[in-house]
Amino acid sequence: MYSRFILRTLGSFSILFFCNTQNIMGSELNIAAQMGDSTKVKTLIKKGVDINERDNFGRTALIYAALNGHDRIINMLLESHADIHAKDHFDQTAFIAAVNRGHVNSAEILLKNGANSSAPNGEGVPPVLIALGREDFEMVDLLLKYGIEINSIDERGRTVLQRIIESNDTELVQTVLRRGVDERYIVHLAAGVGDTTLLKTVLKNKINMVLR
Repeated sequence: MYSRFILRTLGSFSILFFCNTQNIMGSELNIAAQMGDSTKVKTLIKKGVDINERDNFGRTALIYAALNGHDRIINMLLESHADIHAKDHFDQTAFIAAVNRGHVNSAEILLKNGANSSAPNGEGVPPVLIALGREDFEMVDLLLKYGIEINSIDERGRTVLQRIIESNDTELVQTVLRRGVDERYIVHLAAGVGDTTLLKTVLKNKINMVLR
């Protein structure tokens, strides 16, 4: 795929150069995945193109689809055996890309197909801390359901559980309680930040557990 550009005009002569846009922007498949063109992606897959071809950033079509939340294309690529663990030059997988952009549905599709819910990004930050940093509690809830490490520690020495308590999100706390985390620890953390709502949540959860 070549595009022609005019550099400058000298008198009546135009100086032209040809630029291989495929080298700059990546393969046709990568571009189609980035733009959400599922018809083009399907056509290229049928043609037998390299589904894991990388562009100058080291990104594959699957990473671009995840970055942009194109769930249908993510499914198409995974069904065609795209490498779910491929990383770009920034050590970003498709799953990390989805978490970074807040695409919960995309993240769940990738998790269901074997993505590692705890593998960190290139800076060593696990997905759950990325989501907490963005205050993306829907993503955190998803990660909790897939059994992420609740004791992961952020740069300030706080665990995931502490961050959840500090978020004042009672639904997240209930999710944590359903995972069997000791409610006494949560009470201790909630009391430490003066959160009476969370204390009530823990108490209510304990009563419900007794009544079952």
